[in-house]
Amino acid sequence: MSLTIAVAGSLAEGVAMLTRGRKQWLHDFNIAALDLLAQRLDLANPEEYRLGAEPCEDDPERVRVIYGMLRENFCWATTDPTGLAGRLLQSLLPEPSPEQPS
Repeated sequence: MSLTIAVAGSLAEGVAMLTRGRKQWLHDFNIAALDLLAQRLDLANPEEYRLGAEPCEDDPERVRVIYGMLRENFCWATTDPTGLAGRLLQSLLPEPSPEQPS
């Protein structure tokens, strides 16, 4: 019986660690997206290019990212949040204006 409790305790700790890690990933992704978007002073309406990330309801190892009209799920543990935010924003944003440094 103590073995069952130890396994259950380890499982609960693992789930808690996954939850904390996913929350941190979501935070890091959203901050990176905001920071990258803030650098584009040439955009008339930056709100049009906002990215969003939220927990995937079906799988605690995945996050749902909304960009433009698209939604895609990513494994948060193996995906760099800052790099992903940069790649997705780059696919949405127009080329910088000549006055805007790249």
